[in-house]
Amino acid sequence: MHEIDHSLERMVWSIVSKFALLAGTAPAAPSSMAYAVFDGLFQHALISHLAGSADAARDLEQNVQRVLESLTVCG
Repeated sequence: MHEIDHSLERMVWSIVSKFALLAGTAPAAPSSMAYAVFDGLFQHALISHLAGSADAARDLEQNVQRVLESLTVCG
């Protein structure tokens, strides 16, 4: 289980790092924090979707954008 979490953390960090690079900024949080935030977003979206929310995917997309922006700082 630990290896799965570590692999997912690396995947999220790759995305956050690339976003920051393309935006000309730097990551503002460690990889463990970024992973925890995204894991929570995805879990919330899944629960909302399973509960019948028609807006779950749209809300997730909007929240991912907000979180990516908040996880980077102007450099």
